Amino acid sequence: MGASLITIPLTLHYLGTERFGLWMTISSIVAMASFADFGIGNGVLNTVAEACGRDDVDGIRRAISSGVTILAGIGAALLAAFLLIYPFIHWANLFRVVSAQGRSALR
Repeated sequence: MGASLITIPLTLHYLGTERFGLWMTISSIVAMASFADFGIGNGVLNTVAEACGRDDVDGIRRAISSGVTILAGIGAALLAAFLLIYPFIHWANLFRVVSAQGRSALR
């Protein structure tokens, strides 16, 4: 918390209000996306706990590899969708950036 009290005013002064807001928005979206595993993590945790209770090492390995495979597939699908729509989105308008410096940061 102390680091935030020091770094946020410095970053705000360095970037300016518009680019700081853009940076915080993108950082928040990335932070929120890190929690979006569609419940797969909890499912893997439950399956691993159950397999561990039965001393089923192969079951643990299957659960973990299945979870990683599913999340990798979801990540690949989201990346492919993003790459397909990326050229058609005008990011400066989406984030309502008006300054030339802010618009150049979105390219």
